[in-house]
Amino acid sequence: MIEKYRTAVQDMTRLNRLFAILSDPASLDVVVDRVVIALSEMFAADVVALLTPDGHGDFTTVGAIGLPEELRGRPFSGCDTCCAAAAIRSRAPILVADAMRDPGMDPILTGLEIQTAAWLPVLGAREILGVLVVGRGQPLPFSLSDTDLIMTMTQRVGLVLESARADEERVRLEFRLRQAEKAESLGRMAGAIAHQLNNKLTGVMGSLELALNEVAAGGDPRVEISHAQVAARQASRIGQQMLAYLGHGSRGRQDLDIVALCRDAIQEVELSLRAEILLRTVFPHRPLIVRGSSADIHQLLTNLATNAVEAIVREGEIVVAVREMPANEIVRSSLLHCDWIPGSRTYACLEVSDTGWGMDAEVLKNAFDPFFTTKFTGRGLGLPVVHGVVRAHDGALEVNSSPGVGTTVRVFLPLVEEQATA
Repeated sequence: MIEKYRTAVQDMTRLNRLFAILSDPASLDVVVDRVVIALSEMFAADVVALLTPDGHGDFTTVGAIGLPEELRGRPFSGCDTCCAAAAIRSRAPILVADAMRDPGMDPILTGLEIQTAAWLPVLGAREILGVLVVGRGQPLPFSLSDTDLIMTMTQRVGLVLESARADEERVRLEFRLRQAEKAESLGRMAGAIAHQLNNKLTGVMGSLELALNEVAAGGDPRVEISHAQVAARQASRIGQQMLAYLGHGSRGRQDLDIVALCRDAIQEVELSLRAEILLRTVFPHRPLIVRGSSADIHQLLTNLATNAVEAIVREGEIVVAVREMPANEIVRSSLLHCDWIPGSRTYACLEVSDTGWGMDAEVLKNAFDPFFTTKFTGRGLGLPVVHGVVRAHDGALEVNSSPGVGTTVRVFLPLVEEQATA
């Protein structure tokens, strides 16, 4: 009785240890390695290998211990008479007491002089995922108790494998979705650029042709040439905006007081406001110094303010605020790119909020793509340029918007280190 109790306690300890390994939030490869090592230690096994179908009728090794490196790349046989296939067909363990003479044993294991072995199907919730083989180099057969324990552990391994496969499939589908969205965005951008440039160049060529006609007729071509110059400048501006979107359009950098920049830009914004829109500002009393291009940051603020004005159909309010914020208070998961890593301890936070119509999730997802717009034709570079300027200044961008509530955009730009440590 005492011996049975001791054995039961040992079995429960083994199970608890394996279940702890399987519940560890490590990667699948790490979990499999830990499982085969633990099984080897618990059951005095010389070889433990987890095998999965290779799609060609045989099995490939996912994780193993006791299997020489040069053998891990060799497939295990999946023929009808082999133990692996028998375990899958019966959905039950196959115990081999004399492995060297059993015709179903794989040559890889007999070549390692494995004497006894247990082949166990790895069962998922929907299908059989593979086979676990546990082998001993000594003529010590596996008991029914050992087999039951290993089978229980194998079932848990199957669930982990199935979950991991589902995660891999989800990641694969998400990657394909992102690629499709990127292709759609690039297609829209290429088409819009071609359309915009074609319009401008058509104007240039038309004006130059008229100028040539004027010259041929002995007239004055200066008016037509000036029209061509205007169209050429407009085409050049499209190119400059695309460079800004890509983060390559930044001009000379210097230390700037972003509070003073915002005060100057707000004066221009106020001139274009309708009477029914209230503009409020919340600025600190002391300067906040960032390093960047004054022209780019000025354009960033005017683009955000223009978007806010156009989002308000009738009456409403726009608030422009600037404050200092420690890097550890920036919630990265809510940023446009949540993999952004702070490069400074302190940031200037420029916030522009409005009480306009707001954006739903679908519009917000595309809002920073070039030439995407819900407004009139010819728009669609305001927010992409903001995004490019922020990236060029090693900053981050956060956007919150809801239909009928409004939009809040926060731009985080690193403060110069001298100020951050002051």
